[in-house]
Amino acid sequence: MKKHTHKGNCQVCGSLQAVRAHGYIANHGYNVEWNQHVGRCYGSGMKPLQEDKSYAEKNIKANEEAINVNLPKMLDEVKDFMPTFYLATNGRTIKDIVTSDSHYDYSSVLKHGMEYKEVTLKQAVELDKIANLYKSGKNRTAEELIEEGRSAAKRRIERHIKSLKAHNEIMKRLVEQYYGTPLIPV
Repeated sequence: MKKHTHKGNCQVCGSLQAVRAHGYIANHGYNVEWNQHVGRCYGSGMKPLQEDKSYAEKNIKANEEAINVNLPKMLDEVKDFMPTFYLATNGRTIKDIVTSDSHYDYSSVLKHGMEYKEVTLKQAVELDKIANLYKSGKNRTAEELIEEGRSAAKRRIERHIKSLKAHNEIMKRLVEQYYGTPLIPV
């Protein structure tokens, strides 16, 4: 296998990557699980930004549409969003009621041996009372549980908008800085 001789910027993520002998960006942005590559950056296999900016510009335009049209529409629809409720237990003790948009992560589930079971809103309100016996918290009403899920959904969408804006700014600068410049010799 021939080693690459140049590097160039990916049109999607902007990172500096190997340019293969055929002139396209090497596979990158993947995880290795069970000795296999899982996922990858969409810019893998494309021309580097130094030679082509068409996909970068297309991606910037799609992000701007998401920022200005799709995501604001989702933000508006959050007011009608009904979260999914989960009972968190350690097998014996009720620990909490969480919503589909609460910010717990699945790694903590594995670390602490927690189990999550989907429950109805009515069950969530009753089980929240029981959970609060153990953690001496305030019992949440059905409306508060729903609002907690809606607020979390709104925060997630707002973070996504902020992230897309930042990525677009970076990609615009990279297009301006690198398009039309030579590839970087290794």
